[in-house]
Amino acid sequence: MTSPTRRLVGAALAIATLLGATGCTASDTDAETATGAGEQVTAPSGDVVATLTEGTEQDGVAMLDVVVTDADGTELFRTPEPYSSRHGVLLAWQSDDDVLWVLSSDVGTSRIDDNGDGWTQTWLTPETRDTMPEEIAALR
Repeated sequence: MTSPTRRLVGAALAIATLLGATGCTASDTDAETATGAGEQVTAPSGDVVATLTEGTEQDGVAMLDVVVTDADGTELFRTPEPYSSRHGVLLAWQSDDDVLWVLSSDVGTSRIDDNGDGWTQTWLTPETRDTMPEEIAALR
């Protein structure tokens, strides 16, 4: 198995472990998800797409950036810090709004949305973790 393939398999196993630890399976929700480099998910409006793009390798670990683009491919947002493919990352849009959820076993959970002044990333805290919709929580 090549190194990139091994990393993708490792990321998939990390996500499966996250799901299994909560007793959830991918079939528990209808959310479309992205978990590996090059995978993308389209927002409910169809106006924007989120993609996991391969970033710069750090200490031998493939890193992933979350990029949100419009229908023309114009970049609207890119995460300022990359995510480790070793620990796994999952992208899913909230079904009733163009709110992208980023679930990472390494960095934590955040949401990316257009707040009227542009696309921003907001990290969940212990005080705000109950704001996550059930459909997204089922993916954890």
